[in-house]
Amino acid sequence: MEKKDYLKHFRVARYYIKVKYNLGLTDLETLLFLYSEKYFDRRVFHEYKQIMKWEKGRFERFIEEGWITVFREKQKRRRAIYELSFKAKRAISNLYSILEGGNISTDAQYNPMYKEGATYMNKVYRNAIEKRNKTIKQQRHPFRK
Repeated sequence: MEKKDYLKHFRVARYYIKVKYNLGLTDLETLLFLYSEKYFDRRVFHEYKQIMKWEKGRFERFIEEGWITVFREKQKRRRAIYELSFKAKRAISNLYSILEGGNISTDAQYNPMYKEGATYMNKVYRNAIEKRNKTIKQQRHPFRK
C-alpha cells in the first residue's frame, strides 16, 4: 500500500496561502468546501457555516473581498446562485498544487514572506519553505545532489 503523506507540509502551505491571499484558516476551510460545489446558493453556504467559527456577515464579506461572485441574480421565484471567483479558485488550486508536491516560490515578487521587512514568523516559515522545497526536489530526483 502506497504511503500518502501529502498533508505533511499542510501547515507550511496553509501559512503561505494565509500570507499571500490574506486568508484565515476558517476562510480557507470554507473556500475549500465551496471549491468542489462549483455553484451554490446561500443555503449551502449557511449549512457549512453551522460547523465553523461564528462570524456575522461572512458571506457578504466574501462577496466584498471578491472571493464569491454572483453567477445568476435573484429573480422572482429563483434564488441567486453564486460561484467562487477566479481569485478564490486560483488560491485553492495553488494550495492543492503545493500539497501535491509543487514548489512554494521563494521570490519576493510572488511570495510576500520574502519581501524586505518580513515579520519574524514569516522568516521562520521561510526556512521551513526552503527545507520543504529542497526535500520535494530530492524526492523527485533522488540521485541528484
